[in-house]
Amino acid sequence: MKWYAAETRSGNEANAERDLNERGSIQTFYPRVKVRRIRVRRGSPVIKWVETSLFPRYLFIRAPLEQLWIAWRCGCNLITFGLDPEPIADEVMQVLMAGADETGLIKGSKDEVNRARFKAAQQVKFIAGPLIGLIAQVVQDSHAEDVKVLLELFGSKREVNAKADSLEAA
Repeated sequence: MKWYAAETRSGNEANAERDLNERGSIQTFYPRVKVRRIRVRRGSPVIKWVETSLFPRYLFIRAPLEQLWIAWRCGCNLITFGLDPEPIADEVMQVLMAGADETGLIKGSKDEVNRARFKAAQQVKFIAGPLIGLIAQVVQDSHAEDVKVLLELFGSKREVNAKADSLEAA
């Protein structure tokens, strides 16, 4: 039996894995990592641990070639090159599975934390949007999507919220 990659609908990896596991002759591997997410609610950071897919929309199936049609029945599309599903080398799967527990959770995975990108009073430059090229000073980077900056326009200083991805260190 060989391993194959299967694509699922977005967010449906766990359901597809459950459906496939109910079929006795199919083995699945759905690699996930546990990450820490920080959200700011009412001015205070809230930490939440969440399991998320290591490969969003994908899981791995091990089954005899003649039983792969079951994956399609469970809402999965096998990855193919040409007409036939492309098997994944056992060595590749061993590396992927080496760090996982029996449920597919990767042990010791890094946290994805929304950390402050800029320090207070740091000079930043707008690299996108209508203010491109302007220099501002960071007031607060509070882990959110926006960064509060002090911008001098028309001879007066104003605090504005800017998208973090539109800024870079000056």
